[in-house]
Amino acid sequence: FRAHTAKELDGRAKAMVVTESRPAAVKYKRAIDRHIAEHHLTDIRALVAFSGTVEDDVEGPVTESTLNGFPESQTAKRFKGEDPYSPGDYQVLIVAEKFQTGFDEPYLHTMFVDKPLKGLNAVQTLSRLNRTIPGLKRSTFVLDFRNDAEDIQAAFQPYYEAKVVEPTNANVLYDLRGRVMA
Repeated sequence: FRAHTAKELDGRAKAMVVTESRPAAVKYKRAIDRHIAEHHLTDIRALVAFSGTVEDDVEGPVTESTLNGFPESQTAKRFKGEDPYSPGDYQVLIVAEKFQTGFDEPYLHTMFVDKPLKGLNAVQTLSRLNRTIPGLKRSTFVLDFRNDAEDIQAAFQPYYEAKVVEPTNANVLYDLRGRVMA
């Protein structure tokens, strides 16, 4: 994140870690928080998002709220930095299904994928990155640990359409316009 994302979007870029399960999301949250603490990092904070309760070897039953320290109804708002929260408070969102689709955050720049993605689920997940910020968002970054590029390309293929138009003389188009408008 710090090497490829933190400086993007005028320093406001955010990342999503897509995990294959709720227990995996809990492990990622703990690992990222531990890394942040061990390296005394003050410019990055992580949130986790999942539904229900996870039986954890370390603490017993945990929820999104217990791991984040506030009600789960605030998770998306805090990650996005919606009023009354600051946009710079959280940079990484670890998800297990929740917010993997239908989540709209233009500052989401990077996705770390540790989950097999197929078909429409691949398209919907990776499309979280396609929200634009005019004049600011020129790139995105995906680091995928589980999927082959060919499989992801095949998942997008049904939604990709290209029209090939042969070059033509501009005068032909002008004449055609004149006939249509007459």
